[in-house]
Amino acid sequence: MLIRNVLFDGLVQVGMPLPLTDHVDRSKEKQLLRGRIGFVHAICFHEGQIFQEDQGSVICNKLPVSILVRFEGVSWTVGSLPPGVYPIKVRRNSWYLDKGRQYPCLRVSRRQFPLAPAFAIIAHAAQGQTLEAAIVDLQISKGTSPLASYVALTRVRSRAGRLIYLRFAKSLFKTGCVQGPSLLLRHLRGEKLDWAAIEAEHMPTKTCTGCGFVVYKDKFARSQWCRKDGRHYCVDCVRARVHGGTPFECKQCYVWKCVSAFDAEYAAPQKLHKICIDCVEVRVCSRCGINKRLADFTARQWARAMRPLDARHVRRGRQEGACIACFRKRDMKPCRVCSQQLGEESFVSRMWMQSDDQRVCVRCSGALPCTVPSVVIYICLIMQDGRWVAWCVTGVRGHETAEAI
Repeated sequence: MLIRNVLFDGLVQVGMPLPLTDHVDRSKEKQLLRGRIGFVHAICFHEGQIFQEDQGSVICNKLPVSILVRFEGVSWTVGSLPPGVYPIKVRRNSWYLDKGRQYPCLRVSRRQFPLAPAFAIIAHAAQGQTLEAAIVDLQISKGTSPLASYVALTRVRSRAGRLIYLRFAKSLFKTGCVQGPSLLLRHLRGEKLDWAAIEAEHMPTKTCTGCGFVVYKDKFARSQWCRKDGRHYCVDCVRARVHGGTPFECKQCYVWKCVSAFDAEYAAPQKLHKICIDCVEVRVCSRCGINKRLADFTARQWARAMRPLDARHVRRGRQEGACIACFRKRDMKPCRVCSQQLGEESFVSRMWMQSDDQRVCVRCSGALPCTVPSVVIYICLIMQDGRWVAWCVTGVRGHETAEAI
């Protein structure tokens, strides 16, 4: 076995502080439990192991046999090693990525030393320790208790061994006492407390519309808890309805129905405001007389369209309240040859004004013989001998005649 006092892959260095990430030795004498900090004493490599040195670091082709860690303030020994030095060996840990399943199968294994760098630790991990010196960061988040800063500040023996890393917000330490311990002390002193108000503040509840029980907030989905219509269903009631084949609730009739009772636009899971087919509002088109929905009208025509019961005694064909399809048909006329409904751009101007039995589109007019001559009649002014003379041009296109008026 080869023991060297060198860097290992640039990550482990002799004298580097390392906390234990797992329990190593639970014996009463040693007590090498998770979180205890030691220092790298040496690294033990395999015989014949290949090294590649680069700028003072050693890169190995496989993990060392063990890392010798020195723990201060102890007198026990392991074999022929110096006092307080313990060999930390490689461990294999396994876990499942799908551990929530009944039969998990995605197993992951890793071989590594149960060690981690300890240049910085959290206040919770430092609780109970005594350090020679510490740099403390007091920029804590709002969700962290100020007592964590007290634990960090009191880990050193003297004021000279403590350094505050950055400026911090003083408002975090002026919020007063934590309400939990304060309430406990008041209760122990025999003071009368309004437990109903305290419970309503810290443990909000609502009545489930499905089962009728008063349920805490954590038993509701966020979408159900935030409903403004006063109807809230707990997780158990929603799950029971999903298993029963009625996963969606109509927001008009408040009845839980199956997926086929909703249109495709409402059946999507991300659509929270669902309306079933029976409750979707329809209005009558004033031209075709068919009941249609909001998507079939423009906003203006929807406001002027009538509901089915109101439109029974109204004459069909009125202009207001027509659907989009009827509005498009209004600007289209049929061709007597191909019988297609075409727009004005498919006809010449004189054909657009013809009746249905004479109107021919541009595409079909090329295949028909010309039976109606194109008569040209227009008047023009021409300057002759210093005066204006009016000429009238008449005749078939291509054979016009002109005469002075």
